[in-house]
Amino acid sequence: MPEKNIVAGKAVGATPFEPKAEQMALWPDISGNVINGQGERGEGF
Repeated sequence: MPEKNIVAGKAVGATPFEPKAEQMALWPDISGNVINGQGERGEGF
């Protein structure tokens, strides 16, 4: 058996993932939610 302690599908004591700064610099200034119209209010919503 693995020696990791896993609770609710997450490793206990694990640090959260954070991408490298070089990767984050490539992210666009606009989010996918804005592109897809998530959160808009209009007819039929």
